[in-house]
Amino acid sequence: MKTTKIIYWISTGIICLFSLGTIQMNSQMAIDGANHLLIPRYLGIQVSIGQLIGCVLLIVPAIPARFKEWAYVGYGIMYITAKLIT
Repeated sequence: MKTTKIIYWISTGIICLFSLGTIQMNSQMAIDGANHLLIPRYLGIQVSIGQLIGCVLLIVPAIPARFKEWAYVGYGIMYITAKLIT
């Protein structure tokens, strides 16, 4: 059981470190790049807010497991979609 918890917290920490990178999505370089690709500005804001909410859901231990499962699903869909686009 201890090994499972260690693996869980390491993977959760890695995902949350990636999520904290969304702060850079509001930099001028990111905004210019999104405009160049004709990506609407509101999409970057939605992704930033969603990732930060997902990070909070994963880190706080008092959150029910059902919400954490859906946070992981959201991250999975987002990362798979990003990989398919590139």
